[in-house]
Amino acid sequence: VRDFRHSDGIILACPLMPGADHFPIRAVYEVIATCIVQMWAQLVAGRPIRAGIDVGTGMEVANELFGASVVKAYVLESTKAQYPRLVVGQDFVNYLKGLCPLIPSRRRIVGQPSESSGSREGRYLTPSSSCSSTRRACPRSS
Repeated sequence: VRDFRHSDGIILACPLMPGADHFPIRAVYEVIATCIVQMWAQLVAGRPIRAGIDVGTGMEVANELFGASVVKAYVLESTKAQYPRLVVGQDFVNYLKGLCPLIPSRRRIVGQPSESSGSREGRYLTPSSSCSSTRRACPRSS
């Protein structure tokens, strides 16, 4: 799981392509747990945050993450999570359903790391969270 800082937000990302030493579900659990811990910690500190989490394509270049995964998580965080909470996107729900052996339809994970360009392409799980004193939808507790 990688973290990227942007303005007043933090983006956590993990590639969803399985590998010899990479198990995506472990990274998914880590991202969810980190979001929950951060939400509680910030609430206790008097700075409640909101977050969005979703799955989509992404590319990591020069320590920056670009792509649909970032945009979808940001849109959830900024438009749907209008008060401190974690909003989960439908693609993330579908991804989790695809991992369940009891559900017949499995989601395919596409994309491969590109070694020649030094970038990593593929599907990413990306939560986006932020809190700013200038944002009306993220009030500070009194």
